[in-house]
Amino acid sequence: MNRSAKKTEGREELDEMKPEYDFSAGEQGKHAHLFGEVSEDEALVGSFWRDKEMEAAKPGELVGGLRQDPIYNRISNAVHTAVKQLESINPDHDVFNILVLVNHDKAAKYADLVSVLTGYWDPLQGIIEKTHTQFSEGRIQAEKRKIDLYVWLKTASGGQLQLGYFFGNNQSVDSVSHLLNIDRSKVRMIS
Repeated sequence: MNRSAKKTEGREELDEMKPEYDFSAGEQGKHAHLFGEVSEDEALVGSFWRDKEMEAAKPGELVGGLRQDPIYNRISNAVHTAVKQLESINPDHDVFNILVLVNHDKAAKYADLVSVLTGYWDPLQGIIEKTHTQFSEGRIQAEKRKIDLYVWLKTASGGQLQLGYFFGNNQSVDSVSHLLNIDRSKVRMIS
């Protein structure tokens, strides 16, 4: 038993509910869930609450709450990290900054990169609705333009390579396109 919790059986309580353990002597900021295997215990508790919610839910009712899609955070983090690394080795931007993202996540797609960079839902399909501005106008707002070219690589079923380009720096589009023989008309830019 952890030193910050003590058994309270046999103690007279004025409250209706008598807790099995008294945590008042514990360290401030420490919680009972820290007494066991944290990750395993949290998963068990989460499963318990989800099961209770599912039993109590009416047909068609959403339970469990929503969470942010981690794909957008990963892309934003990749841009942020890459810019910091590129600034350290190419501080004067003497050569082009090219970020190649190799995707192994079956749920992630090139449109997710475009959404994070532009802030729009799916501009590739003409959906110009601001839904991802917390990323595009967040910490990568200025950083995303320091990348001259984004390259999205993903291996499709059958081993074929799927490829997507996206220009980040409006000033270098012509030079990068010429150098890499990229057809500019088929590549989006950050607007």
